[in-house]
Amino acid sequence: SVTTCLDDPDPQVRGMAVWCLGQCGRGGLLATRNDLLGDDAPVICYEDGTLHDYKLSELVRVALTYSGPAACSPWELRGIHRNGRL
Repeated sequence: SVTTCLDDPDPQVRGMAVWCLGQCGRGGLLATRNDLLGDDAPVICYEDGTLHDYKLSELVRVALTYSGPAACSPWELRGIHRNGRL
C-alpha cells in the first residue's frame, strides 16, 4: 500500500507516497508522522514541464492541507511556494 512506502529508505519513494496521499485527499494521515514533517531529504517533482527540487517535509506540509474529497485537484507546488504557504 501507499502508506508502507512512507517508511521506504529512498526519500524519492517516501516523497511520492506523500504526494499520492495528498492527491487522494488523505494528507491527514501524515499529521502524526513527525519523522516525515522533519525530513529534509531532497525530492524531485515534475511540474509544468520541468523538474523541481523540494524537501520531503515541504511535500508533507502541502499534503496536510489536502484533506477531503475536493483534494484530488492537481497540486500547484510552485504557486504555493511563491505564495509563501510552505
